Amino acid sequence: MKFRKKAYIFMSLMLAVIVLSGCTLFSAKNGRLIAKVTMGDGETPINAKVFLGDKEVATADKDGKFSLVLKPGKYNVHAEFQGKSSQAQAIEIKNGAINELKEPLKVTGLAILTGTVKTSDEKPLVGASVTLGAVSNTVDKDGKYYMVVLPGEQVLKVTYKGFSKTVNDTYDMPAETIKEEKLTIAELAERSLTLKNDKGEGHAAINATIKLGAFEDTVKTNGAGLLSFIAPAGSADVAVNLLLAGTDHSYSFTKTAVIGTATELKFDVNDKRLFYDNFTGTLTKWVGEEAWDLNAWAMSKPAPKVVNGVLTRDFEPTEKGSYTSGLKIKDLEITDAIVIVKARTTEVRQGVIAGLRIQVRNNASVWADGYALNASTGSFDLANWTWYGPDQNPKFKKTSPVTPPSSQPLFTEDGTWVTAAVVVQGNTLKYYKNGALINQMTETDANYFHTKGGVFIEFNGGIEIDEISVYNY
Repeated sequence: MKFRKKAYIFMSLMLAVIVLSGCTLFSAKNGRLIAKVTMGDGETPINAKVFLGDKEVATADKDGKFSLVLKPGKYNVHAEFQGKSSQAQAIEIKNGAINELKEPLKVTGLAILTGTVKTSDEKPLVGASVTLGAVSNTVDKDGKYYMVVLPGEQVLKVTYKGFSKTVNDTYDMPAETIKEEKLTIAELAERSLTLKNDKGEGHAAINATIKLGAFEDTVKTNGAGLLSFIAPAGSADVAVNLLLAGTDHSYSFTKTAVIGTATELKFDVNDKRLFYDNFTGTLTKWVGEEAWDLNAWAMSKPAPKVVNGVLTRDFEPTEKGSYTSGLKIKDLEITDAIVIVKARTTEVRQGVIAGLRIQVRNNASVWADGYALNASTGSFDLANWTWYGPDQNPKFKKTSPVTPPSSQPLFTEDGTWVTAAVVVQGNTLKYYKNGALINQMTETDANYFHTKGGVFIEFNGGIEIDEISVYNY
């Protein structure tokens, strides 16, 4: 009697645990439905939408296959594709089993359009879109396309990067047929165009955008500046961005070329140049300075000259270091601009530091009044030089903010040519050495702003200058 009582208590406890834990030892398990959707031939797969009754539950994959996890029970399943529907099939999902339809869901009344799309010179039109009515497909790397379409008379069209051509506006597509169309777009062909600078050198590895009517394509040049692309013929706008050597600033250019006829197109960043001097002649583009004592650092002496295509001056050491010379560009006023100077140290310096100043937005009536790069074989700094002298023999001072002198010199002792670029934008001055940004400063005190002015170059006998260019920003 006691044993029966204990067994009854144990079974009651076990039943309570099962109920409280949500255990479904005796509940039905879900089953899986596996099936396939095809065209009316029962073979050709299509990625149709799958329905249970009137509820969409899945989309068949590229092989027409789909899989559903369903509770045990009876269902009606059918497929739809582009408005066409298969017959519904009844299926009973059994407990925990894998269930398959007796045959594929066949969507009848469709057709297949396939083939190739090529240009007039037999190049595959990769990436083009072939459209028949509301159905489209993208042309692959071999120029091929394949699509399941609706029957009837529809418009057949090819579109490529904005260019569009109706191949046939009354294309008849019978149901349950396969048609192969090899399409040739006579207006399109492979074209080439070489982009060069004014020296005849190719612009390597730059992007160019070609726009001709609705057609638009962006292509990168090869190492020789050659563009190869598929396009229609005609007058096109060709747009590029060219980096200004010595800075990280680029300029945008757009020029017209007759695609299919033109073989090259010239773009040169110097088209944006306001001033250039390579010192092959005399100093007629410049005006020399008046004498002054510059911060007891150097004595000015107006003695620059052109020798063998470079700007130089005699070396005359003094107790204060050396004489310097200064030149302003005649009749040139800048606001935001870039000044580039190519220079090097001379051989005979007798131990004196070689120095160069590039001053921008320089006051028209004062020789050192503007934002400046001061660079030498020893260091550099960026500064704002402002005149405060009461007479015609002015003195100068540096105003805040300035960068502290740097241990990174502009010049090397071995006379290697270097490029210094100064960019002034707003009240910010940036300094680049051989194309790399070295430092920058921004004047924040409105009392010391320089909004416009000229370009002033100062150098001593330890420096010779090969080229000077000024660009608008």
